[in-house]
Amino acid sequence: MSYQSKLKATLQAAKDHAAQHLVECAVEVVEWQDTGILKPGRVREVAAIIEPVSETSHGALASAEMFVERAALEAVIRPAAVPDDAEVDARIDAVLRASGSALHHYSMAKTREDMRAAMRAAMMRI
Repeated sequence: MSYQSKLKATLQAAKDHAAQHLVECAVEVVEWQDTGILKPGRVREVAAIIEPVSETSHGALASAEMFVERAALEAVIRPAAVPDDAEVDARIDAVLRASGSALHHYSMAKTREDMRAAMRAAMMRI
């Protein structure tokens, strides 16, 4: 494997790890910035992924911080996925079943569409 291929794969692995554990990483980075102390945790895991291609361990930590900050920015600007009708209907059915009813009992199209719109909005906020 060429150095470029190894570098690309390593950086992608670090990016993926930061994104997968974003909340934990973000908490650690904020605490690190507030106290100057980075405790063992997910950010150090990201740095460990980067370290084989970094010149120094300090450089790996700085890069890990950058990956976490980038993942946080991407999470903020990424549009929320719009759930499809089947997923929305399944959620509505679960709520209605819990209350002793079902979506197919609501024959008026307007009522069903209003319920779907409300559930879709709620699902996108989660």
